[in-house]
Amino acid sequence: MGRFRANAEGVVPDALLRLNPDVERDVADAILAPIDVPEDSPAGPAAERFPRSARREAALFALGAPPAPRTKIAVLGERFVQSIGVSLPIMAAARHLTATAQAEVRLIDVMEYHSVEAVLAEPRPDEVVLINSLRPFWVKPWLPDLVTALRGRGRTPFVYAHETRAVVEREHAAFRSAHRAMLEALEGCAVLCVSESQARMFAEMGAPTTRVVYNTSPGIVPAAITPRRRGERAQVVMVGSVQARKGADWFSRVADLAAERRLPLDFVWVGGGTPDIYQSPAVAWKGHLPRRSAEAIVRASDVFLLSSVDDPMPLSALEAIAAGVRIVAYTGVGSDEVLAGVRGYASYDRHDPEEMLAAVEAVLTQEVDAAEYQAIVDTFSVEAFSERLLAVVAADAAAASGARDAARPAGGGPVPVRDVARALRAERLDEARILTRQVVRAHPHEATLRSLATAWLGVGEREYALALLRTAYLVSDNEDEFRAAVDVTFAKYGVSMRHVDRWSMRNATRRAWRRVRPYAPGSRG
Repeated sequence: MGRFRANAEGVVPDALLRLNPDVERDVADAILAPIDVPEDSPAGPAAERFPRSARREAALFALGAPPAPRTKIAVLGERFVQSIGVSLPIMAAARHLTATAQAEVRLIDVMEYHSVEAVLAEPRPDEVVLINSLRPFWVKPWLPDLVTALRGRGRTPFVYAHETRAVVEREHAAFRSAHRAMLEALEGCAVLCVSESQARMFAEMGAPTTRVVYNTSPGIVPAAITPRRRGERAQVVMVGSVQARKGADWFSRVADLAAERRLPLDFVWVGGGTPDIYQSPAVAWKGHLPRRSAEAIVRASDVFLLSSVDDPMPLSALEAIAAGVRIVAYTGVGSDEVLAGVRGYASYDRHDPEEMLAAVEAVLTQEVDAAEYQAIVDTFSVEAFSERLLAVVAADAAAASGARDAARPAGGGPVPVRDVARALRAERLDEARILTRQVVRAHPHEATLRSLATAWLGVGEREYALALLRTAYLVSDNEDEFRAAVDVTFAKYGVSMRHVDRWSMRNATRRAWRRVRPYAPGSRG
């Protein structure tokens, strides 16, 4: 589709369209499939209330049932191209969730924006914000400011990370200041991970909240997995870009060793890439191929040799599992988490041609465990991934909705500070306290709290105003600016930072920290 901005629908048309090979059978299966109606569904009572002949009344009754609320998600990312692995999982989920009406998903290309203000105007108040990949943080240095702004509005952004440790280290070296800002921003985000090992990596980097949702691909389609009959020669395949991280040189060395020993093995690599990496003549280098052509080569292969040095959860290996192909992988990649102990899988502990070739020969003596393979495919299918993704973000959306509802009076709409001031002028103090709590829940920001404190000081409620100012002090981003603002703005009420400091929780915490700091591990006298 090329470049695009978020349109009225917020989706790329071809991102939500995918035709299966056998459309006629899909339609027939959908028509003939039995429908289970839950007892508590709207259709249940309607069927009991109206006889079969009263279809008109039943149809009208069904329309009276309130529609279930749908989660709304705004996905911010760098391009959305179906041929790029980083885009595949989220676009597959967008297709599924939109097609099944479980959620409304908008895809927003941050590369088309040049300021945080422009992007901040895109997500709607009722949308959960999900940033796809870490790369936008490195190429758009203002993206951490977007996270800060969203957090200031009481919203927790999600970051769906695909990056490996090697990629993170490489980008750290290339974008040092942007990387530091990204790490700080991740402290205010929930990081969605593709594997347990990746979640541990982000925890080491300081991310306080991680959730493992795994990933998916349109090529991971649940289907019957049947035993494969091996021919006189076995085909060993790898799919991925030709680069060091994918282990293209190691794949070449394994092929050389097999050729040297005249083993009946044919090695094939699907994917293009770096020409300066050693490419063995014993490997058939296919370059970039259309998806269907690549899938056909994988299905025709006997072993998928995942030669990657660093890969959190490679989609190509999952697609090979869906095709029923034996897998060989390094124990340090995410695939080993789900395949260890499964018949039809062999692993190697280090990248060594002898060890890798031995694993290939060993796995060729096994038939895949069809039931275990099917369970993995079901776990990583588009439907299952979409369920996990929706479960995580829907919980946050419900919490945010609850907070918004708590901040609305009975008449609807957010409570402005002027409503608090009006109640105070009318000496309705109990009502003013309730409205103040609603404002603080909805807008826990320094400026809002200072405005509320001013309103309460205006009617002589000094202690209540000081409590608000102490809370504002706790959430302030710049202490010096806050202190200056208090001393200037509240001087006419006889309030200064001395009064705020006196009983400030922050001040008490600092005093306690100074007291124990000499004994803290790793502290300097």
